[in-house]
Amino acid sequence: MLIFVNAGLIVYSVPKTGTTSIDSAIGSKAEIRLRGTKARGLKHISARRFIKWDKALKKEFPNQKFVSCCVMREPIDWLASWFRYRTRDEIKKTKRYTGDMSFDDYLLKLCDKNEVGKRNEISLNGQSKFLISKNRIGIDRIFPYEKIDNFINFLSERLNRTIELPKQNISPELSKSKLEISSETLERIKPFISLDINIYNQILKMESYDSSKENHKSILNRVINQS
Repeated sequence: MLIFVNAGLIVYSVPKTGTTSIDSAIGSKAEIRLRGTKARGLKHISARRFIKWDKALKKEFPNQKFVSCCVMREPIDWLASWFRYRTRDEIKKTKRYTGDMSFDDYLLKLCDKNEVGKRNEISLNGQSKFLISKNRIGIDRIFPYEKIDNFINFLSERLNRTIELPKQNISPELSKSKLEISSETLERIKPFISLDINIYNQILKMESYDSSKENHKSILNRVINQS
């Protein structure tokens, strides 16, 4: 997470949405930079977990109005990015390694664990869990990853600077056959990521979510309440 006090901007870091590149491009300019990706790390802090930090921020800077923002990725593509990321040779001897299976097998494995109540290494509906706080969207602006240029333009305007993203923390490229999903697997995984799918589809229609627009808020609140 990056907090720009003077610009009144909070940049959330949803995993696998280009956050390493964003942090590299503008992180050094942030007045507050939450870091660490391990169990107690704060780089990927969610809207729900940030509540107490938000209260402290407003208490410390009572005259500053903050706008929070982040990027959301198409849910299947998000899972595919995690899958590709875990095909790296350096984690080959760990349980997280996925280089010995197809993406289809990986999704089926996630479904199997979810159906018997076992903890998955990747949280299904993981992005919506990141965005939601107190049964509502807890972030002011959300941009679809497929239109990340709009997000970069938004950051540029808020920070009054030109931003160019370096390519960092890129997941390994895999063959098309390795990433193919059967229609049966797709239908099986969808119920487990339905909230992510529904939220993402609405944000894509909006082009970006803006909490200052009442119709945007009501649409996503309806999606959450119906889940």
